[in-house]
Order: sequence, then structure tokens, then C-alpha cells
Amino acid sequence: MLRLVNYGKHFVEWKELRDQFMAAEPFQHVEIEELVRPDRLQDLASAFPDENWENWQMYPSEHVPNSKVCESTTVLPDVIREFILELNSGPFITLLEKVTGIEGLLPDPHLKGGGMHLSLAGGALTPHTDYYVKDKDPRYRRLNLILYLNDNWQPQHQGCFELWDTQCTNVVKEVPPIKGKALLFRTDSNSVHGFSKPVRGPGRKSIALFYYTARDNLKEFGGTTATYWRPGILEATGPGDWLRLLGQGLMWTFSRWFGYLSWQCQRAATRLSEKSRLRRHDELPADANEGNHEAPAAQDPPIKGD
Repeated sequence: MLRLVNYGKHFVEWKELRDQFMAAEPFQHVEIEELVRPDRLQDLASAFPDENWENWQMYPSEHVPNSKVCESTTVLPDVIREFILELNSGPFITLLEKVTGIEGLLPDPHLKGGGMHLSLAGGALTPHTDYYVKDKDPRYRRLNLILYLNDNWQPQHQGCFELWDTQCTNVVKEVPPIKGKALLFRTDSNSVHGFSKPVRGPGRKSIALFYYTARDNLKEFGGTTATYWRPGILEATGPGDWLRLLGQGLMWTFSRWFGYLSWQCQRAATRLSEKSRLRRHDELPADANEGNHEAPAAQDPPIKGD
């Protein structure tokens, strides 16, 4: 199997990538140039399906208009499937751990929220923060990696990836979605991101993956339990709009604190349950399980010599 990831470049430069990631504002991120080997990049771009591909699904959210997604590895084009498998492999995850300082990273073979994404003309992604932990999934979402595959992208096509401040009042940085550029960023309650300027011209193509850690590896709460969208933040023009946005902000803050308290209660309940189990075990009498012991096997009589 030919490698698509440019290991030779990035295993040498991982310390530089780490320094950029750790110091980045408004939240930890790093742009990665030449993530894909130059001689294989066009293979990925050429394999990306057009808008009429039968396996696309329309994105099921009003906050992501005119956008299609494919999360199924069984129908991905072969070279794109190969690339995703490599991004989920041990060597690449080791590289991510070095760059981000997050140990024990886990891939997502189901590509939940990831896979291939195609935003058509008018497509956008409302600024938001991703959920950190979902329902009964025993993992915490920690990182998002995006690779762009847009030939001949021009500024007038819009669709730049936006990194917002925590209050979602200003775009601190824009990342153009040009072919071959990758973006790695930390997903938590401070990482407000999206692209609010609708796409113009050709479709906006990308491949995205998420990486997780086990819940037991997390020492502090750094995210929320739901995706929080910031709709209409740029359209506030009068007192009524600002009051509406203030109400949304208060609800968002309340939801974050509620998620934090729920998470702490869940952790406390788990610890109490474990302590209770250990206490019951310690209080058992020494012969409590004596009746469950099997009787020793009968020994054969000694064999007499001839």
C-alpha cells in the first residue's frame, strides 16, 4: 500500500507544529501544509465525487444549508478510504499525540460527523462549538482534522474556515480551503468555528475526522454535551435583535453550566458506586463464599509395589 501521508516531512517537523498548536489563538490549532504527499494529492482530489454522486446524503441540519456528507466507509472511493485508514492508524495518531500533547488518542472508525463533505453554492456552516461527550458514548471528542481538496480556489468563492473568539463576536482568523491545506484544532467549549460566508462558485470539498480519548483519561471538563450553534450573530441590527441574541447567549451559558454539573454528577455517582461495591466486598465474612467452594477431588489409593 502506497502511503498518502507525508510522514517524512511531518515526523521531522512535529516540534514546530506543536509549538504553533500550543500558542495559537483564539484556541489551539495548527495549519498543516503538505499533509498529503505531493505526488498523491491529485489522486485524492480527482477521486472526490461530484454533487450527483448517488451516495451523498443531504446534511440533516438547517445550520448547514446546501451541504452533502458521506460518513460510510463502505462506499468511499478507494483512495479516500485508504487515506482515512491511514489517518486512523497508529503512526499517524502517534504524530497527533506529539503535536497536541494529548495522550491516549482514539480514532473513530465510524466517521461520526466526519467523512467527506461537499458544500454547494449557498452552503455555509453556522459558527458553533462541537459536543464533547454524547449520550452513552464512552469517549470524549478532543480533536478535529480537516483536509481541503478545492482546485483553483479563489477568495471570491468564499467559504473560508473561521476561528471565532469565545463570545462569537469577532472572527480572529480565516483559513482558506485550498487544495492540500489541512487544519487540526482542539474541540472544546472555547473552539467556536464555522464558515458563515456562503460558498460561491464551485463546491467546497473537504475530508474530516475526529479523534477521542477515553473518559477516564480526562482530568478536567473542557467542553459541553451538545452542539451549540450561534445563528444570526452577524445579522443583529436593532435593539430587538440584540435582545434576542442576549437571550440566546444566556441560554447557551446556562446549558454549558448544566452540562458541566451533569458531567460532575455522573462522575460522582460512578465514584460512589465503586466505593460502595468495595465496601460491601470488605464487609463480607471470610467464609461467606465457603459454600461455593468445590469439594477437593478424591485421591486415588496409593499403588502398591509388586
